Amino acid sequence: MLNESLSKSDIKKIKSIIKKELKDILKKEMSDFKEKELKKYIKTFIEKDYKEFDDRVEDITKSVMQGFHDLMYKERHIIKNKLKTK
Repeated sequence: MLNESLSKSDIKKIKSIIKKELKDILKKEMSDFKEKELKKYIKTFIEKDYKEFDDRVEDITKSVMQGFHDLMYKERHIIKNKLKTK
């Protein structure tokens, strides 16, 4: 143990060092916590909503392909008529 008394500046320096270390520790723990929560959320999303998600993707793909088909076959000369060349 130290038998000498610490000055105010020494005490402030010690407090600042302690605060800095605590912030670093908390930042690391929070990032680990966020990562764990994100992994947990993704896992539950995949397990529960996978079939529903797959159906949504299929519906969107069908509508996009149908729209593309309608565009290209109903307006065959869309590129020739709609685009202006210099």
